[in-house]
Amino acid sequence: MKGKSSILLAIFLVGLIWMGMQDTVYAQSKKNKRTFGLSAAVGSGSNYIMLPIWISRAMVLAPLFSVDYQKDSATEIGAGAAMRFYNRMARIAPYFGFSVAALIYSPAGGSGGTTDFLAAALFGAEFFLHYQFSLAVQAQLNGYFPADTSTRWGAAGQIRFATAMYVLANIYF
Repeated sequence: MKGKSSILLAIFLVGLIWMGMQDTVYAQSKKNKRTFGLSAAVGSGSNYIMLPIWISRAMVLAPLFSVDYQKDSATEIGAGAAMRFYNRMARIAPYFGFSVAALIYSPAGGSGGTTDFLAAALFGAEFFLHYQFSLAVQAQLNGYFPADTSTRWGAAGQIRFATAMYVLANIYF
């Protein structure tokens, strides 16, 4: 389990370093209209809320949160971060990126809970209806890293891959 966490942390840190090197000169020469925002993602995986922070004109760091409560069954709380890199900023702005998250699963009754991890490559396009409001469509290739005792995703301790699609609504300030 510790090895999986180290790999996810290393991927996240490499992404942060890489994003810091991208688009720096352009970001300094243009005024950045967007600084942060609020996003809701609905799709084939868990639904979640993001708080996108514009690091430069073409990079966004978005902490994300989710809660999935099923009465008399279980509760899942997720927390992580996504990085988006925009190829070009226009009314329709394609992007690529990655996300990492920890998913804390607690069954009803309190015994047998686990923490699993998810890493995803994401591709999408954001349609700016206004510079402060947009809609996006995003495809993901998810890698699931369940704990050795996890009952999620059908195989404890075995890495699994799946795809997911999301629609996002974003408001920027």
